[in-house]
Amino acid sequence: MNEKTQLRIALSLLEFLSLEEKLLLEKKLGGLEELSSLSLSQLELKVGRVLKTKVFPFLNLAAIVNRDIAIMKKLGIGALHYSDEDFPVLLKQIYDCPYMIFYRGDKSLLNQLSIAIVGSRHCSSSGALIAKNFSSELCERGFVVVSGLANGIDSASHMGTLASG
Repeated sequence: MNEKTQLRIALSLLEFLSLEEKLLLEKKLGGLEELSSLSLSQLELKVGRVLKTKVFPFLNLAAIVNRDIAIMKKLGIGALHYSDEDFPVLLKQIYDCPYMIFYRGDKSLLNQLSIAIVGSRHCSSSGALIAKNFSSELCERGFVVVSGLANGIDSASHMGTLASG
């Protein structure tokens, strides 16, 4: 992957930065090597605020990014940046929109009619069955089901999605 993509993946790992701060750093920094060389105080100067973090993986950030890129390639995982044309339009409208999202499969589905099904990670068997059937029926009616892939209701809804074809 190119240096711009490496920097973007590195910035996406820094959860203590806002979307605006990541976009600002993307413009200010030359690449992953420059980001990796910054101290916490230097980073604070660049974003203009004190950062509330003690976790700062800059010493091994390049290794983490390269490992993640290798995993992405192996598993066929793609990445969409906030400014990419295919980034989900509705996702851009939420508070604290992600800087990047990662996906597998057909990214065009990300901008189709969708519904999020979320619930308990420790659901009853009847709750899981309802979520599975509900999501299956929604898919048959043209909805794309999205969720965070957690155990419980989220997983059951994805099972229903897959069962519907």
